[in-house]
Amino acid sequence: MYFMSKLLRDKNIAMFHMGRCGSTVVGDMLNAHPDCTWASELFEGKKNLALSSTEKLEFVKSTIQTSCYSQITKFYGFETKYMPSTHLSEDCIGISLEEYVSLLRNLGFSKFIVLHRKNYLRRIISGEVGRQKGQWHSTQEVKNPTPVKLDINAIRYGNTSHNLLDLFHSFDENYHFLQNLISKDNNLFIIYEDDIFENPIKAYNKVCSFLEIEPIPSEINLKRTNPFSYQQMVHNFGEVQSLLENTSYGWMLNSD
Repeated sequence: MYFMSKLLRDKNIAMFHMGRCGSTVVGDMLNAHPDCTWASELFEGKKNLALSSTEKLEFVKSTIQTSCYSQITKFYGFETKYMPSTHLSEDCIGISLEEYVSLLRNLGFSKFIVLHRKNYLRRIISGEVGRQKGQWHSTQEVKNPTPVKLDINAIRYGNTSHNLLDLFHSFDENYHFLQNLISKDNNLFIIYEDDIFENPIKAYNKVCSFLEIEPIPSEINLKRTNPFSYQQMVHNFGEVQSLLENTSYGWMLNSD
């Protein structure tokens, strides 16, 4: 059963994001809904360096199919970090975004959700803090910042390092590519700043409406991990400011 060409459900959901954008809090609420099984980041931590291209494709298919049937509910969904240096990288899924979306369609995924955080600087800082602390989420109010230094010439993202501006350009390019790729599919775009930042229930309700299910009362168990100003969080904020202030990303400097 696990190796059928398509999943038996016709209500499969694939969520895409870049990380540090509220996917965990939204996914937790969806998983609490009786009509949903939410498998979170299905390929996080997977390492498949020894597999051939054909073997990787079979691994991706069987991993999704096995997870799908772990519980039988009306909807099944999971998340993928879609940048080429994260879940799609050669040491993980190992296929292009275009190939991956095609595979999902062939497996019966008919609904696509994209979570997008417009302020890339906040996203990068959140990632650096998470790595330094070894903690990515918190159920308690965070009272004190964890200051980090951003190496603007070697920002770590996924399995690679980038110049900060180059990374931001890459975020833009890949996001627009994904938008075009699924433009004719049944899709929902959720913006962190508009739909999650103030109250994640807004995003949850949007997803429920998209799936045509009645939302149920749901608790928000996670707190913001970095509710601080840039000056409190970044040792070398002046250097970051000088790099970004005269670019199209300069507005991000004023979003404390």
